[in-house]
Amino acid sequence: MICAYNTTSLVLRNREDDGVKAITAKFVEQLTNQHSRACVWKITAIDKTLCRFPLRSSASTVRAFERRYKSFQNLLPYHVPITKFDLDQSTIETLYTLARLSSATSSTPACTSITEFDKSCLGLALYGWQAEEQHGDLNFARCFLCMRSVGLWNFKKVDTPEGCQVTPLSKKKRPSEGVAVEESLDVKAQHRWFCPWVYNELIGSTSSAEYSKKVGWEITLDSLLQSASSTGTNAISPSSRHATTGGSTRGSEDVLSRMKEASNLVSSLLRQRPPTKTSDTLMSSSS
Repeated sequence: MICAYNTTSLVLRNREDDGVKAITAKFVEQLTNQHSRACVWKITAIDKTLCRFPLRSSASTVRAFERRYKSFQNLLPYHVPITKFDLDQSTIETLYTLARLSSATSSTPACTSITEFDKSCLGLALYGWQAEEQHGDLNFARCFLCMRSVGLWNFKKVDTPEGCQVTPLSKKKRPSEGVAVEESLDVKAQHRWFCPWVYNELIGSTSSAEYSKKVGWEITLDSLLQSASSTGTNAISPSSRHATTGGSTRGSEDVLSRMKEASNLVSSLLRQRPPTKTSDTLMSSSS
């Protein structure tokens, strides 16, 4: 291992050696000490919290999840790949209902069941992926924590859901036929190994009550299910949601709206700067 700044080298032992685990702590210490005295990496190292999953409020987690979900919903169905992830049907229905509440409009087609297209969008959003369009018709799924981009054309696509046609904003061509693709996109395995969405066992890190032992997608799922439970959308299937009255849907939307207003109010109060001592002195002297 060589420092890219001053070319100081550090010899690594064979990872399969029986003594590796015994000297792990010493090795981590050498990662800092083996730099030269004036090396900038020794003086100012990267904060370990950058490798941790960022802590967010429940409302912020829901908004980020909805944004990632919508980014894939805006793509044509045959641009979204079949995804591989493990969630039970009840959890999928809850996430689907939560994701659709804020985006439901009168022009949105009413689907009586969750399609493979919807499941793929949910899986990608839950595991931290967001859709990006680059170079024309080439669509990517990108993780903004590990900075990995995955070309969606490399995987088998879902079929266009009947009765839930997605109207494109612009006419696009289908990808060329006959290209060898993988069966499905593993939303977990496609992250880099150190990505906080799927990994939290940093070498040399100590446990802290500030951080959860769960990985990013598990933290996100817990927060989404808690939010769904508090808004009354937990375990509601799409068919039963469309069967309910409009007042019930509007009630859930009102709850989400009040949650967002409360979050904005708190943020506004935190941004207000308290009066300085100088201003307090001037006010007291003038009185």
